[in-house]
Amino acid sequence: MRVVLVAFVLSFVLGGHHATAAAATTDTTPPSEAPMVTDNGFIPVDVNIGDCLSSMPRPGCGSANRSGYHQLITFGVLMAGTAFITWRVARSVRARDR
Repeated sequence: MRVVLVAFVLSFVLGGHHATAAAATTDTTPPSEAPMVTDNGFIPVDVNIGDCLSSMPRPGCGSANRSGYHQLITFGVLMAGTAFITWRVARSVRARDR
């Protein structure tokens, strides 16, 4: 239980720096005159967008932004939760069968 709580707290502590850095920058351009942002870090610029937006993208459509430590922390928390639930079910079945 403590491991899950620590992982949960760490995900907020480590993941929270992106929001504070974005909030710290100030833009003096009024919203009506702000340029439209069309850059997407997940899709390369030199590739046809129709080839990359699918459940099975073609090779060359990936980028470095697709994964990182946030994804690994989420996977770890999910695996720890699954292991905990499995352990509790197995323990309850053994106690019931006694």
